[in-house]
Amino acid sequence: MEEKIFNISGIEFNLNSADQLREILFKKLKLPKGKKTYKSDDANPKYSTDKSVLISLYGKHEIIGEIMKYRTISKLLSKEIIGTEKLMSDDGIIYGSFGITATTSGRLNSSHPNLQNISGEKMDEIDLGLNEYRAKIRPLYIPREGYLFLRADSSQIELRILAWLSQDPNMLKILKSGGDIHTETAKNIFNISDVSDEMRKKAKTMNFAIIYGLSDDQVAQRLGISKAEASAFIRKYFTNFYRLKPWMNEVVNFMRMNLYTENIFGRRRRFPNYRTAEENKRKAYERECINHHPQSIAGTIVQLAQIRCHRKFKEAHQLIQVHDELIFEISQDKIFDMKDDIINEMERHVIPFDIVFPVESVIEKRWSIEYVN
Repeated sequence: MEEKIFNISGIEFNLNSADQLREILFKKLKLPKGKKTYKSDDANPKYSTDKSVLISLYGKHEIIGEIMKYRTISKLLSKEIIGTEKLMSDDGIIYGSFGITATTSGRLNSSHPNLQNISGEKMDEIDLGLNEYRAKIRPLYIPREGYLFLRADSSQIELRILAWLSQDPNMLKILKSGGDIHTETAKNIFNISDVSDEMRKKAKTMNFAIIYGLSDDQVAQRLGISKAEASAFIRKYFTNFYRLKPWMNEVVNFMRMNLYTENIFGRRRRFPNYRTAEENKRKAYERECINHHPQSIAGTIVQLAQIRCHRKFKEAHQLIQVHDELIFEISQDKIFDMKDDIINEMERHVIPFDIVFPVESVIEKRWSIEYVN
């Protein structure tokens, strides 16, 4: 990969040096300069080569995609393979640390190593085929001899919470009927009944763009469309799910008045600097305010399920919580008998939601590799 980049640039250089990369991109190849670094000054301007700049340059020269690939794969190797291996105990087991006070949503965070960040497939801003490499990381994690993993994922929980909070009738109808929210969203956006995988993928991006408050530009970038098309998609989305926007406005207006937002469990997130912040920062605070509700409620629901499962199933060892997913290690002779009971316990909730939060599960011989009996 390094050799390919050197051949394209016509010169060997240190790919991990921002200064040398700057020389290649902006002086030798004369690509458009973007934002300056915080260390830059008028006498010695230094232009950034960070991810956002590379994304904006993608398509202008073949070297950009190769550099983005190099950075991702090099990070996988240094942090998730070599770095994690160094933290392995003498018994061959990795013991992660989890905390509950480091996140604003109240979700658990993982450290030494960060097991929640172990790469899995994800949707990149630009599809460079990187999931082929990411998919090789999780299967490196195996259970102890005689044990298997039970991976239990609360499916689309944040979208379901958003539907319940907003009481949007169209979104609730899809979820209560057992329909796939991404497929149904695609049908509405594209005015079509036969949805392709690519259309569903775009609709999924739209659904999570709403949760995370992505801008028109960000949606356009992720979908590979113009800003005008992205704006049209977003308008159509809010027209179809017409109760979402009023709910969002209500949440933001409360925060503007009180400088905090509070979820149904009483967890607050404060925004003391909102009124004095610049416009861009205020917009970011508003997105965080909206996102706090589905994310923090989901976090509490999963944690309550963890507590119940810990008390009830002593032989199911909880290893990791990755967002809305729990991974248990259970002996091979008991896992099949315990599986349904654990899933039923996770689907039971402390407040009377009028929609279900289904839990999808799989038994694995390696992380992300299904066990076939």
